[in-house]
Amino acid sequence: MAAFFHRIIFWTLTACAAATQSSAASRAEESQVLKTIEKAEELLSDNPYDAIAIIQSALRRINKKNDPADWFALKVQEMSHRLLIEDMTGIEEEIKHMVDLAELSRPADIIILKRIKGNVLDANGRKVEALGYFNDALTMAEELQNQQQILNTVSTLGWFYLHNYDVKKSLEFFIRGRELASKLNLQSKYHIQMGGIAAVYTFGGEEQQNEALNIYDELIQFARTNKLRYDLATGIINKAQLYHQRKEYARSIATLLEARIPLESLQDNRLLGHLELKLAANYAFQQNPNQSLDAFKKAEYYFEKLGNKMLLADTHLVRALSFLQLGRSSEALEAIRKYESFVLVQNLDPNRLTILELKARIYEALSREKEELASYREAYPMLIEENKVQTQNMMARFTAELELERKATENKHLAELNRMQKETHALETRLQTEQLTYEREKSLLALVTALALLFLAAVLVIMFVRVRSRNKKIESMQNYIHKRVLGRFLPPLLVEEIIQGRSTIESKPHEQLITIVFADLVAFTSLSGRLGAAVTADVLNSFMHKMAECIYRHGGTIDKFIGDSVMILFGAPVPMPAAEQVQKACACARDMLSELDELNQSLQRFHKLKLDMRIGINQGEAIVGTFGNKQRSDYTAIGPSVNLASCIEGKAGSGEVLLSQNVIQHIPADEYEFRGDFELKGIEGAVPLFALRLDHNEKAPVAPLETASAS
Repeated sequence: MAAFFHRIIFWTLTACAAATQSSAASRAEESQVLKTIEKAEELLSDNPYDAIAIIQSALRRINKKNDPADWFALKVQEMSHRLLIEDMTGIEEEIKHMVDLAELSRPADIIILKRIKGNVLDANGRKVEALGYFNDALTMAEELQNQQQILNTVSTLGWFYLHNYDVKKSLEFFIRGRELASKLNLQSKYHIQMGGIAAVYTFGGEEQQNEALNIYDELIQFARTNKLRYDLATGIINKAQLYHQRKEYARSIATLLEARIPLESLQDNRLLGHLELKLAANYAFQQNPNQSLDAFKKAEYYFEKLGNKMLLADTHLVRALSFLQLGRSSEALEAIRKYESFVLVQNLDPNRLTILELKARIYEALSREKEELASYREAYPMLIEENKVQTQNMMARFTAELELERKATENKHLAELNRMQKETHALETRLQTEQLTYEREKSLLALVTALALLFLAAVLVIMFVRVRSRNKKIESMQNYIHKRVLGRFLPPLLVEEIIQGRSTIESKPHEQLITIVFADLVAFTSLSGRLGAAVTADVLNSFMHKMAECIYRHGGTIDKFIGDSVMILFGAPVPMPAAEQVQKACACARDMLSELDELNQSLQRFHKLKLDMRIGINQGEAIVGTFGNKQRSDYTAIGPSVNLASCIEGKAGSGEVLLSQNVIQHIPADEYEFRGDFELKGIEGAVPLFALRLDHNEKAPVAPLETASAS
């Protein structure tokens, strides 16, 4: 989570450009500074190191004495960008020097400086002082009515409370920030607040964590669409961390590996080190020690290139935890000692409790150095008591501040109460004169009310009986329509969703990305002429029954049966991701061919008959919805993508599944092979088609009686 929260610092500090733009027209030099800041901000989401280099280059060209306001604005930007990459070297000293220029700077820049100071104090463990700076910044922004600075400070407070595990207050600030960003129409700031809300949901139950995953997917898609490599990598890492927290280690590893490509192109050793460290922890919990050790070595390599001893120390601490999880106590002890060689464990060290507990557990596992183990056991409760005292002192300070505020509020309320008491006395006198009149009218009103209630109750009972009877009839009819009619065309789970009101197929036609499957019995028309009507109906019903079960099993929707063929939709009426559509469609196609093989065994025994089928699959945008009028309507899909799927099916051979270019983008290369370029009716130019490799067992051919051969 460390990289995630340092990412937070960046988002809450980069508002300096908006504050400085208000006076851009005043001087040509200031205009140039604003252009530099804007150019740097454009690079931040893709490569923050390039953004820092641009700001530092501009700082070298600015005369601090002649242009203090411009220098101040650039320096604030440079510090905020360095916080993004966890480079806090010398920032605290630089803040002290910048205080001298505060009177010559713009108010918005002073607000940003207060937030930077608060973040530095927070990173050093001085939480109360940090909160004071953040509250001062918010008060100043509200007095200036600077909406962007209010937004950025609210966001900062959201991350501060989340970092300190006060998720309730954190969520309140993020929701306020989201509403303000939406009002100001700031898309990037809106995404920041949504990222904060996702981080809060990470600490919630399964439902909230699922919502957090959905938010991360949206942020990742936005970064991928806009080619923002840094945002893409950090979004993927945050999503992987959530999977790790849910103990879904395999998914966490797969997600982390997705972030390698954008990070390697950035050559960001810091984030690459964090990525390898998280991979190592996942491998350790999966009981894969060799892969875990390899990842640890890579993390050390990247952090050594940075020269960051604290990150190297964290690597050894995580390694010790992993070794202890694997039962390798000696190696865990060695990792702890390496950690201690980097970090002098003092009373204020936040990892001291973890180190003491780890060493105690390791010495117990090794059954040695009992005296040292006893000293650690003795020190542990003492440290707990020390931390308890520190916590009590902090709470006492907060309590005193709250008491002062409470007394001021109480005095204000007392004055208001005195005024209200005078008004109340006057009202009491007036009420006493009206009380007698009220008592006389009360008896009469009670009698009239009782009679009215009796009459109303009788009417309601009659209406209730009639409505209940009618509702039962309507409910019975609706159940018949849903289960007997919808159940013939939609998967059972989708029918249940429609019955419960969570989904609907009565929608206006709209454009939607879907996957279309056409399946057709080869040469069945000519074969049916020789079988006769009864046998043809029996064979076709058996085929449709088998195919419908298969389609529902894979989450498909039957659009329609067209003679001896069937049209299937994936992704409508309930949307699903493009890759999931294709994977379910391909699995369904394989399963349909397998089911047909089983059906042929029965047909051979009873009708001396074997059927062949061909399938075509395409994915694309189509117009999906209900077409028709009040008397007759159909839920279906139309458009070029549907026509192309039908043409592809027509080019397939017996027992073959042909795929379009759009489909193969979502499946591994070893699951299909190039079939050739085909001229399709109504399609300009040659269309490349691909054959799906079938993983079902091919059945031995039946006796050559009557066969629906390929056309």
